[in-house]
Amino acid sequence: MTLEVAVETMRKAERRLLKREYSVESSAVLQIAQASGCSAYDAEYVALARELGTRLMTSDRELLQKFPDIAVSLEDSGH
Repeated sequence: MTLEVAVETMRKAERRLLKREYSVESSAVLQIAQASGCSAYDAEYVALARELGTRLMTSDRELLQKFPDIAVSLEDSGH
């Protein structure tokens, strides 16, 4: 992929996501990370799913194991 194609692809993605971004409380993320041993990066997704009252679709085995109440396997979801 050329730089020009990559930049245009990123612009298109950013336009599609405009006003569809969410913020989560840093304290919730850090508490989840500390309690689970997961990275703060992964904990952000868990915190967001909890805040939105939805499931977290993932293929990350660690998240599936540590958060069975939130995490759903992509393979099991039919997607």
